[in-house]
Amino acid sequence: MRVDFENIDREDQVLIRTENSEYSFKMLDPEERRGVLSGGSLGDQTRDAVLIGAVPASFKEEMGDQSAVRTGARALFFMNARNGVERLITSVVTEIRHLRSNKRMRLA
Repeated sequence: MRVDFENIDREDQVLIRTENSEYSFKMLDPEERRGVLSGGSLGDQTRDAVLIGAVPASFKEEMGDQSAVRTGARALFFMNARNGVERLITSVVTEIRHLRSNKRMRLA
């Protein structure tokens, strides 16, 4: 299962369940993949973030996918930080949901 970035519109939400956490990413600028991230180690705190893509679950796998987030991989985000940029790499993604801004939900 995967969510392709080309299918995510402004105000859409991507819900990512991993082996250890749940994240919510609300897309604000699809072209730049910028939005607001919460959940996981961030808790209820929201952070401005850029969704980079999928990275391999292990070093044995092929390169990451910069066009989608998918189950079986990890999601990579870059976030604004006081002294530059922080990265957040999730644990392995087990489920993804794409919630459209018009409230229609689609299981990826």
